[in-house]
Amino acid sequence: MKEDTKHKLRKKGWLEHEIDHAERIIEAGIQKTKYKHGLDLFVYWTALVITLLGNIAVSFVLIPFLFMVQGVVLFVIIFVIAALFGFLFNILIKDIDNMETHHHLIAGMFIPIIAVVNVFIIVRFSNVLASQVAFLEIPATDPLPVAIVYVVGFVLPYFVSKIIKK
Repeated sequence: MKEDTKHKLRKKGWLEHEIDHAERIIEAGIQKTKYKHGLDLFVYWTALVITLLGNIAVSFVLIPFLFMVQGVVLFVIIFVIAALFGFLFNILIKDIDNMETHHHLIAGMFIPIIAVVNVFIIVRFSNVLASQVAFLEIPATDPLPVAIVYVVGFVLPYFVSKIIKK
């Protein structure tokens, strides 16, 4: 506690032990805030890493669908899977206190960009894999629309939660 604050409290009739007690309470609150902020940052970065790994896992889950389903049905399946995963990501991120603007920007930009690149690579990989299995005659899937549908589904829960919050 600053000396001028202590001086003002003394002028108001506070006793020395009361000022010391108030100072200990304030210091304990500051320490808890520092601890909580550090914990929030740890949870934030852990959530980002888990989301990144989850996006990779979800991309591999898409491979059988890319082989078995085509057209609108494929896009609906991809959208639903992405929206469910985006909903989980939104739950992880929205409850973290003390997030600053740059944390929101990192989460809002980094994860969708990584998701697009990841899904794009997986679709290309599945096309190569499908071409290796000639007897199945699986048509190639254009990776760009699949990646776009995935990202739209992934970020939709975040935007819906922001609209509902207002």
